[in-house]
This record gives sequence, structure tokens and C-alpha cells, in this order.
Amino acid sequence: MVSSGQPLCPTDPQPSQLLQYLPNHHVLICAACGYAVQPNAISRHLKEIHRILRSRRKPYLEYASRFNLRDPADVDAPQTRDFPVPQLPVENGLICNHEGCFHLCVTIKRMKAHWNAIHNQCNAEISGWRSVPLQTFFRGIHLRYFTSPAYMHRLIDCSLSLSRLSLDSLDTVYLKHWISSTHLTIAYDQDTRATYRDAITNVAFHHPFLMHGLLSCAALHMAQLESDKREEHLFRAGIHQDQSIPLFRAAINSPTAENCDAIFSCSHLLVIHSLASECQDESLFLIHSHSETMIPTWLYFLRAGCEMVLNVWHLIEAGPVKSLALTWESPLPIPPDATGPLLTTLFSAIPPLESSKAWPEQVVVEYHIAAKALDTAFLAADALSEKFGFWDVLRLWPIGLSEEFMRLLREWHPSTLILLAHFSVLLNRVEIMHSPWFILGRARRLLKTVLCKLDRQWYPYIEVPLKDIDVSVH
Repeated sequence: MVSSGQPLCPTDPQPSQLLQYLPNHHVLICAACGYAVQPNAISRHLKEIHRILRSRRKPYLEYASRFNLRDPADVDAPQTRDFPVPQLPVENGLICNHEGCFHLCVTIKRMKAHWNAIHNQCNAEISGWRSVPLQTFFRGIHLRYFTSPAYMHRLIDCSLSLSRLSLDSLDTVYLKHWISSTHLTIAYDQDTRATYRDAITNVAFHHPFLMHGLLSCAALHMAQLESDKREEHLFRAGIHQDQSIPLFRAAINSPTAENCDAIFSCSHLLVIHSLASECQDESLFLIHSHSETMIPTWLYFLRAGCEMVLNVWHLIEAGPVKSLALTWESPLPIPPDATGPLLTTLFSAIPPLESSKAWPEQVVVEYHIAAKALDTAFLAADALSEKFGFWDVLRLWPIGLSEEFMRLLREWHPSTLILLAHFSVLLNRVEIMHSPWFILGRARRLLKTVLCKLDRQWYPYIEVPLKDIDVSVH
């Protein structure tokens, strides 16, 4: 009830709408501002922030007087079940990794100043902090950030896990190589370079499966650069990969706000390892008929890393690895229903219905879908030109292939092999433009593998790939 004689202006919000009381914390949140108002500063807040004149403030002050409000110093941080507080914005913040410290702030500049003043380290490295979601009840001189208690417990658990992840001298070399060199070979612009170098490295210090994936990629990269130590680097890369995969599989079963950035990042690194590792056969897509899996390892990691975090995708988009998420969501630079000349060539490969070699109806349906997607990928590649990169190759075609298509591919059905031959052209474009070390030579080897599996009667439908990649038919 608003007291008589003190009417609100028609434009003034109702007191209970503007000032929302949180009984668990004994504070009044200004709904318009997104923070709590000090008990002795309500009148000033109404005047200076909302321009409510003295004659119209009494209803708000009477409303506020009903509650037992606490001073900022006496307001407790929320319990696990209360975080995040719905009335407060969530900010992307940082937490200090120094043992027992857990200092919270929102910028790297402030965190470095903290390390300089409190821990006597002027040039703190990115391993000195990690990203966390933050909230604060008050602003100004009473600003005090807090994060989820459950998140804090998880950080302690991660610290214990990392204590078991001992980096020896060679692993330290790999970590430094990742920061100085390997990340540059994976990133494709300024934003993603910073993400791979800083954000992913930072997250890896708190998620062992990501750290193993990072070290594995760095080791493989060094194996390519140092031929005299190649076997040693490959051996160590395999060890880290073997340690990363079980932890990664366990993590993707329960994506959370705490591990979603690590899961998404690790999926990218496991893809790179799978493609670069010598243990992978040359077919890239084709797997052995006796294999228990339906899709190649690298494609499994790619799909798992993207699909299993859908429920927390909004957190990834707002978190430290958001530039990677934007890669998968960037719109195609072509009209939605555009088609190119490739589609005509691909459709011409379908045998007539009356033919003795006609494909089953379901095969034709799968072929139509995959061929249209591949045609779209070619149009997008042409439109992107030199900006067309490795991750574009994957997001524009392989990641969308159905399980039925992969089953047909496992059986070496000509419909899938024809499309795979044309896909090698896209892969070859990336090799020519960007020369990523982890797929060098893959396009040629893939096309040669297709030739070994494809009957010669289908060769006329893959003339373009044979010419573009310069593979001869014997």
C-alpha cells in the first residue's frame, strides 16, 4: 500500500517492482540497476539515479522500512542453492590460483595488480588465475564479488587433481612450445590466437583432460619439427592422448558450467591429435569394417564436443573460449537456397530407377541430403575465399553427416565414396592456403584411398577431384 498524500508519478515504478527484497540475504535489489542498495542510501539512490523527487520518495522509504536490511559488511554470500542470484547480473571474472587465496576480480589488469601487491610477483602468468562466473550485491566502495560455493569446491578438487598431474621437464617444454608456437598453427585470426594461447591454457591448468590434450598436440607438433627426436615426441604424445581420452569421455557425460569450456576446447585438440597422429590410417573417413565404431575417432570427438554441451552452450558463448563457439555459429555467406554446378554433377551419378544397378531408395535419400550439403560447402568456400579454413571444412560437411551415411561409408558404397572424393577438394584448398601441419597430404591420401575402394565405372563422376589434386588413375 502506498500512503495517502504521497502519490506516485504515473511514470514512477511501484516500490515493490523497483526494490526487490531478498529475505535470504536481507538486501533490497534495485531491479533497474541490478545491484543492492545500502540501507542508509536508499533516498540518495532514488534521487541521484532515478531522479525521483523528495515529494515522491516517501512510498519507497516506507516500503523499505518494512524489512530488516543488513549493512554491506554483514551480508553473506549465497549458498550453493542460491547461486546465481537471479536479480543480479553474472559477470565473467577471474579467481586467483595462489594456494588458499581465491581472490576475485573481473579484469586481468586487476588480477596482475593483485599478484604484484599480495604475492610479490610483478609478471604473473596466466596459470596464476582462471575464469569463473561472478556476482556482487553492492557496487562502489562496498563491491565484493562472490562465486558459487559449489564452484569453489570444484576448484579445490581440480587443484587436487592437478597435484597428481606432474609436469616433468619435457612436458614443461611442450607447454612452452604450445604457448609460443603450436597455438599459432591452430588458430585462424587474432581472437582465436588469444583464445588458444591464453584462455585454453588457463582452463587446462584446472582440467587435467584438457592439459593432456594440449600437451599431446604440442608434442605432435614438435615431432614434425624435430626429426631427430620424432619418436620420443610421438611416444609422449600418445601417452598424453591415452590419459586425456578417458577423462574427456567421463566429462562429456555430465557437462556443467565448470567444465563446459574445457570439454569444448578439448574436443578441438583431440580432433587435431587424431588427424595428425601416425596411428590414424590414411583414409581420414573410412574405418575398418571390423571396427566396433561407426565413425572415425576424430569425427566422434568433434561431434561429442559440440553436441554434448548444447545445454550449456550459452555459457560457452559468454565464456573464455567464446571465439571458438562463434566459429561454429557464423552464418554462411550465401543465400539459404543457393545451389551450384557441382550439384548437377553429383546428381547425375545416381543410377536410373530402372537400372539393374539402381540404388535403394534410402541410399538415394541419404545421397541427396549429403550432396546438397557438400554443394553448399563449396559455395561457402568460394564466398569465404582466403578466409576459408580448417574448421570451416569440418563444420560445413562432416559434422552433419548422418549415422546412416556413415554406415554406407563403412560399407564403401559408391554414393558415399563419390562425395568423399569431392570433399577432398575442399580439404586440398585448406592445405594450399594455410598449410596446417596436422592435415598436410591428407587430401591426396584420401582421394587415393577412395580410388582403391571405388569401382572404375564411377570414375567419370570424380574427374574434377582427380584433376584438382592431380591424382592419376592407373
